[in-house]
Amino acid sequence: MAEAKSSLDKLTEKSEKQLFNSKHKTMALARQYGIEGGLTNVADSTVLTRAKKRMALELSQKQHNLEQIMQATHTECGEDDAAREVDPDWMSAYLRLAETISSKNMQALWGKILAQEITSPASYSVRALETLKQMTNREAIIFQKLCQLSSTFAGDPARKIITGYVRLPTSFQLFTPLHSQKLSLGKFRFPYSNVMLMADLGLIYQSELESGEMSPGQPLNINYHDLPISLVPNGKRLKLYYYKFTQVGNELSKLISNDALVEYVEELTLILEREFQITSSIKSKA
Repeated sequence: MAEAKSSLDKLTEKSEKQLFNSKHKTMALARQYGIEGGLTNVADSTVLTRAKKRMALELSQKQHNLEQIMQATHTECGEDDAAREVDPDWMSAYLRLAETISSKNMQALWGKILAQEITSPASYSVRALETLKQMTNREAIIFQKLCQLSSTFAGDPARKIITGYVRLPTSFQLFTPLHSQKLSLGKFRFPYSNVMLMADLGLIYQSELESGEMSPGQPLNINYHDLPISLVPNGKRLKLYYYKFTQVGNELSKLISNDALVEYVEELTLILEREFQITSSIKSKA
């Protein structure tokens, strides 16, 4: 009985301590953002005075954020990089969106964006900036994984994630099942829920697409993180399945640098080699 009472006392003490800490945190947040008037009952200040104080704090923080981003931009730029004129409307939108970015990692990304815009205007649309602004840290990590799985086809800069292939039936096989093979992105810690999340953010198209019908013996050259892969169809009526990045997704992907994921290429190769001759410079980890 005494042991049970002791445990109850400890639990109560812990709960009270947590309650105290949460109250203390609430007060700290209120003071940090200049909204503690209702908690402190300061007699010698008015609501208007406290509102002006809060607005001054907000302006100060926004100014600090922009100055940190400009430092990041300056660091990113090189002395040998030729500068171009930045569109003033774009710059106004950029400053409006960037002023509330307080995370060091995100400030570095926004600095990278402005540095790119200075040397190559129209690299990032305002829509891309708005999408980046609303992304959480978790969503940014998922997008980074999305980029790691992506590649580009020769002559087409749009990023894609290849998931498999289909062989279409001939006119004599109209009632036979499609011959297709797909890999599961879930094997690479990218479940379908992540696909839906990235689609909701406007970074990729929600549905899988099919490539055009590939010509037998004609190689399709793929660039996977600067590593070449060549696919040569063994026969007719073959198409690839893939998820395609949107324009915004392609723009923001330029901010991400990833190493090749060997496991993905190995799994994809096992599927595609049934219908394609594959040449790749990517070495297995085995």
